Parts: sequence; structure tokens; C-alpha cells
Amino acid sequence: MKLVLFFLSFLAVVSLSFTALAHYPKKPGTPGHCFADITGPLNNGQTVQVKNQCAEASCGGDGTLTLVTCGAVAGPKGVSKPDLRKSYPNCCPQPL
Repeated sequence: MKLVLFFLSFLAVVSLSFTALAHYPKKPGTPGHCFADITGPLNNGQTVQVKNQCAEASCGGDGTLTLVTCGAVAGPKGVSKPDLRKSYPNCCPQPL
């Protein structure tokens, strides 16, 4: 039983170090900025909190948009809900 609890605790801590990434390629005809439906246009080098999500979007110098969100989290008693009042990564669910 102690081994199971140790493993679950270890898994919870390790899971905090992972995030989910998505890359949106540059759209033709949009020089100097990135665009995705969830962010609208962003200037090269700009980083913003995604509205109504626990995520952050960054526009690279090559026009590629990178979206970073919370990774999978597990805990022996479950996980908290995302706190959208906070910015990423502080809004991510935490093990209970």
C-alpha cells in the first residue's frame, strides 16, 4: 500500500512538469504577425493569455503561433479545477 501511495505521489509531482504544446503554422498573406481563431492576430514576439482558457499563446518571429496549456495532472484524491482568474501556468489544475 505504501508503494502505491508513493507511486501516485511521484506521478502527481512529475505530471506538474509537463505541458501540452500546439504549433500553428504561419498563414499566407499575414506578414508580421500570427493568427489563430482563439487569439486573433498577434504581433511577432507577442505573448498573451488565451481568453477563457488556461493557456498562453506566443507568436514567433517566423510567424508560427505556439499555444501552451496545462498537461495531464493526477492525484490520489483527484485534481482541482482550472482557476481562470489566474494566468498560465498558475491557473492549471493541481493535485488535491
